[in-house]
Amino acid sequence: MYEIIHVKGNTFCIDTGMTYIPFYKVNEKEIIMLDSGWAEGEQEKLNTLLDYNDFKVVGIINSHSHIDHIGNNSFLKKKYDCIIAMSTFAAHICSSVEALKLYYNRHFLSCVKEHYGHLVCETDIIIDEHQKSVYINGIKFGIFPTAGHTLGHIAIITPDDVAYLGDSLITDKVMSGTKLPYAYDLEEDLKSKMNLLNLHSKKYVIAHKGIVDNIDDLIEENIKYYKGRATTLLNLISHPMTMEEILKVIVKEWNIKIQSVNKYIVVERMLRYYVEYLFEANQVELIIDDGFLKYKPLREGSNNLEVELKVEEIVQRQLDYYNSHDLEGFISLYSKNIKIYNLLNNNIIIMEGEEALRNNYKERFEVLKVNAKLKNRIVIGNKVIDEEEVRGLKVNEVVKAVAVYEIKNNLIENVWFIFE
Repeated sequence: MYEIIHVKGNTFCIDTGMTYIPFYKVNEKEIIMLDSGWAEGEQEKLNTLLDYNDFKVVGIINSHSHIDHIGNNSFLKKKYDCIIAMSTFAAHICSSVEALKLYYNRHFLSCVKEHYGHLVCETDIIIDEHQKSVYINGIKFGIFPTAGHTLGHIAIITPDDVAYLGDSLITDKVMSGTKLPYAYDLEEDLKSKMNLLNLHSKKYVIAHKGIVDNIDDLIEENIKYYKGRATTLLNLISHPMTMEEILKVIVKEWNIKIQSVNKYIVVERMLRYYVEYLFEANQVELIIDDGFLKYKPLREGSNNLEVELKVEEIVQRQLDYYNSHDLEGFISLYSKNIKIYNLLNNNIIIMEGEEALRNNYKERFEVLKVNAKLKNRIVIGNKVIDEEEVRGLKVNEVVKAVAVYEIKNNLIENVWFIFE
């Protein structure tokens, strides 16, 4: 029988061997589950555990719509008539086989019915993207957006201040064994991982299998790992290649075993998301070669590629690099002649030139472990004004600051700071 792990207060986890399925005890009999696990291989054992403990599932809140997280929704709904709550995106996917086909678009409809048809279920409560909480049977659960692994992915916080992160983070053990971690939108996923630094809970539960008190180091490790996978993939695209040619290379290089049509489609789908990320990051371009679509790497010449970025996008990228402590990425968005001013101190220059910028922020990233939370943003012409709360500059203090960025030729040319 599956083991039940006590996390904190009335929050527990079911250890299925593959995943942790959290649940919250409303009373000695009624529970609210956070995800429902796989159907194949887990449903029978899960059902046995529920019956043995005389539990009644009165609600399910889903972190996202993947097969290992909502696989038993329809079964539990039929058995207990429980309330099911999930994000707008997840609810849409699970609304019909046709909607599932739109999401699993590389599969034929008959394959979708065979492998994913049991995921169709009725959603009672739809959680919109701006919602910060949801009530199930009168009990309040916090909602924290973590889109990226899938669109609409959410973290769920129990009344015991235990945050269930779903698949928004993976453990060290999973990283050591995973060759291509899933990310529907890798750029958005990386942003969500950084944003988790702003989620402060007593305990954190990670679906594939972690229960921890602090996630700061794990966030950094996740970001490095996912970016590293993308970089490794880029290095394998040695010349203009079709998607299938890229797939052949990674299957060989990473020793990925593909022994079924479904596995092939799943791996190809995951690969496509990483190639899309490289394209959006201006690391590859699309070309037509002899009638075939190919992905051409842009390495040494990529900085000369004529791409006009929005000023807001440039500033956001440098903020993302700042929070992920990626020094080279951060420096790449600044002019070699960068000047940084203290606006309230007679507008004096406090930093000038690339070398000074590198030395200053190297310490901030490696020693101080700074993190900035964006509170407000205004865009006026080629200037972006950010209101920020910065941690790490002062011990155990949050520094309030306003930064005015001036962008010229796709680079940050001047910055004016106002500190509290």
